[in-house]
Amino acid sequence: MKTFCILTIATLLALRATAVTATNLSSFEGIEAPILQYHVTNNSFMPGASGNITDQGNHTVRMFLHYRANDWWDADRDRHDTTRQRAEVKGLGPHQKTGDTFEYATTWRTDPAFRGSGRFCHIFQLKATDGDNGAPLVTLSILNGTNQACVHYWSGGSKGFSTVRTFAWSPGVWENVRIRITTAVKPEGAISVSVNGDAFQGVKDVAVYRPNATDYRPKWGLYRGTAKVMPFGDDYVEHKDASAKKM
Repeated sequence: MKTFCILTIATLLALRATAVTATNLSSFEGIEAPILQYHVTNNSFMPGASGNITDQGNHTVRMFLHYRANDWWDADRDRHDTTRQRAEVKGLGPHQKTGDTFEYATTWRTDPAFRGSGRFCHIFQLKATDGDNGAPLVTLSILNGTNQACVHYWSGGSKGFSTVRTFAWSPGVWENVRIRITTAVKPEGAISVSVNGDAFQGVKDVAVYRPNATDYRPKWGLYRGTAKVMPFGDDYVEHKDASAKKM
């Protein structure tokens, strides 16, 4: 007598929607840490950055950036660029393709003294790996000051970011954010955000793509604009249970 296994639609959908959750740094495809420091006094870049991205245990990774105002600060990887600094991890599970719906999540917190500067400060990005992969498609960003963050998207040939949702945050406090993204080259896409378990809010029937791009992957970390006088110092962002799930 033959035995048959019958899977319900709900079971099949649950199997398809299994999340990939990071347990430590080895879970990610790559790490983008600074290896140079910019020295203000002599306008030069020197090797010296180290220990910027570390495992903290309990499925938590820390991205740390030094900033010493008129003295020196960590650079953007090996780039001779004084306008930004970066400590990010990238890629978790399968990449998102055009037409896919993915949910990206993290429970994150900053150091207690952290503040936004008015320039860009991204702690999550969804970026293309092909086509027009310079600007991100979607970002989770800390805004100026110590109480507002937002999710933005920069789609197609637009000239800047559009807001999906703005919400409150507090330095040193764990915040859980889930972002659902449906990519589409026509106005058939959607982006919605849940903060600390509340209802998803966002935009729908919009184009969500980068020109000529077909492949996207997530990045978690701390990527922010810099200049000689900024209102921040040595700072970190921690990401716990970062995950990517194809819906």
